[in-house]
Amino acid sequence: MPDYIHVTWFSFAEQQSYTRLIHIPDPEALRERMEQPAPVQRNGKIINMPRDTLVLGLAPGGTVVMWIMNWAETAIEVGRYKAVPFDDDVRYEGALESYMEREGDYLKQHGLQLDRW
Repeated sequence: MPDYIHVTWFSFAEQQSYTRLIHIPDPEALRERMEQPAPVQRNGKIINMPRDTLVLGLAPGGTVVMWIMNWAETAIEVGRYKAVPFDDDVRYEGALESYMEREGDYLKQHGLQLDRW
């Protein structure tokens, strides 16, 4: 388990880049927590499996959420962080144009759902 995770991403909905260095203060304790079995229902049976997957959710507004899980229904939030915006949109121009063609009307109608994170 690392002591640090660095994440950088571009939020197409906002047209904004973000970055965050996440410090895991006790990686050994997190690893041990991930090894603890959690019940999952699969094919009508309950199976105990470790939460051996570390997931980072990246949201508009620069929110980063960290979960451990084996399947989505066993997810435990283990951290919530705020990333720093920075300018780096030039390399996303082509992809941004395509994204806005697909999602632009929805964004204009509904806006960004920052309060859902």
